[in-house]
Amino acid sequence: MNSREEAPTEVHALSMDVAAAEMLRYGITRVPADIFHYREYRYARLADALAQAKRDAKGAGAPAEPK
Repeated sequence: MNSREEAPTEVHALSMDVAAAEMLRYGITRVPADIFHYREYRYARLADALAQAKRDAKGAGAPAEPK
C-alpha cells in the first residue's frame, strides 16, 4: 500500500475524527436514539408505530402479525 492509499479502517477512523472535529466546532452533540420497526417502516416514536399497527389490525379485523 503506498502513502496515498489508506486501509478502509484508517479512512473510517479519519472520517470519524473529521466528523468529531466538525461536531465540536459547531456545538453538535450525538445522542443514542431508539428506532421502532413495524413491517417495512421505521418510527422514531413508539406511539406512532403502535398507532399504525392498531390501524392495520383494525382494518384487517385481527391483530397484525409481528415480524
